[in-house]
Amino acid sequence: MRAISGNGWGACKKTLLTIYKALIRSILDYGDVAYSSACKRQLDRLSCIQTEALRLCCGAPKGTSTSALQNECGELPLHLRRLENSIKFGTKITGGKMHPSAAVMENHWTNVYKTSDSRKSIFTRTCDFFSTNNASFVGPSFPYAPPWCNKQVEVDLSLTKRVNKRTDNPEFLKHAALELMSKYSSCVHVYTDGSKVNDLVGAAFSVPSLNFDQKLRLHNDSSIYAAELTAILEAVLWISNSECYSDCQFAIFSDSLSVLTSIKKGYCESRPVLFNNLLFHLGKLKCNQVRFIWIPSHVDLIGNDRADTLAKEALNIDHINSTDYIEFQEMCSLIKVFIVNKWQLEYSSDNSGHFYKSICPVVNTSIKYMEPYRHKEVQISRLRLGVANTNQRLFLMRRHSTGLCDNCQVKDTITHMLLECKKEDISELLKNKCQVYKNEVSVKTLLSVSIFQNEVYRLIKLITGGKIV
Repeated sequence: MRAISGNGWGACKKTLLTIYKALIRSILDYGDVAYSSACKRQLDRLSCIQTEALRLCCGAPKGTSTSALQNECGELPLHLRRLENSIKFGTKITGGKMHPSAAVMENHWTNVYKTSDSRKSIFTRTCDFFSTNNASFVGPSFPYAPPWCNKQVEVDLSLTKRVNKRTDNPEFLKHAALELMSKYSSCVHVYTDGSKVNDLVGAAFSVPSLNFDQKLRLHNDSSIYAAELTAILEAVLWISNSECYSDCQFAIFSDSLSVLTSIKKGYCESRPVLFNNLLFHLGKLKCNQVRFIWIPSHVDLIGNDRADTLAKEALNIDHINSTDYIEFQEMCSLIKVFIVNKWQLEYSSDNSGHFYKSICPVVNTSIKYMEPYRHKEVQISRLRLGVANTNQRLFLMRRHSTGLCDNCQVKDTITHMLLECKKEDISELLKNKCQVYKNEVSVKTLLSVSIFQNEVYRLIKLITGGKIV
């Protein structure tokens, strides 16, 4: 990483982070569930590797706050990455039937009478998550029937090649959908849809010609994909149980391209158990009794709009009357929320990086600032991290006699340089820029909004002669 970048030249932060994740973090992650019980001194040595790598990514000097570097780069602290991977591993164990490692997720007398907390078992490390998240989880399992026994189902995705929801007029989308639907006029039309608001998830299907509707409430924290898939599954179950319509053919219209693509491929990664259940019930139907057709959403199609309304009404049902479990992908979402919340608590209580916290008080796993031009990226990153080489910082490093601004004779901090210093009228120019765009005049605004970052960089480069401070 040092060989391909410097403070004013070379690879950008995004490229350096990619190298770190591929060549360094991947090694640190390998076997981390097992070595999480190592002593603190050994684990701290790994954290030093992460800190050094992130410092190189940002072009920050030594002594930069580790917590600030982690948030700026969107990188979890290593101990939280180990905890996240431990919880995921524990989830796979508890979700599987007769898992060979099931014993490690059960409490043991050694956890109760252990005299030292330095080496915690995986049960002890993960108990906080499993005690607060009692979601009904089902792990991966074998399908009900081997894949070669599944019946081929007709899935019509032809409309995706003719229309583009982002660019085409809604009226054109509607007429194209109606034209496609007319090809299935001899079939009974069934419309399905799903809805999700916060943690509440609902699904529904409607059969307008038979004046039949059904609303379904799913397990909280289910994905919208699960809602769309459940709506289709419940429609297939209704068809299978309706003996009076056993000779009819059905056309199921859905606006979920991802679900219909999974049905066409016969494979689903995010909800395999639920998907295998659908394939099992499709196998019970007569050949070509059901067809699946993709249509665009929210283009004033009566049946589709009816299903959408029913799915939203299903959110108000006070009990679960359909899919009452979640699977591994949804559990991963809950695990991520749990880990990020722990990270936020640690970040807020950390005594270092106060300047950066005034700019970015909330943590997340996205890169906060990126710029292809390395010189500019390093300069703005140093300002954001609060480690720019102002006279005050140089004074603390014993490289300046007073730490005062050469022009104003007050403490030369980043805040003073951007908002108060009269040298080259830099503060007045920045204040005028904020007023023109009707933004608050603050360090957070100047170092968080792209248009002001460009102005800050231009002015600092002007007064320093292109030297990075």
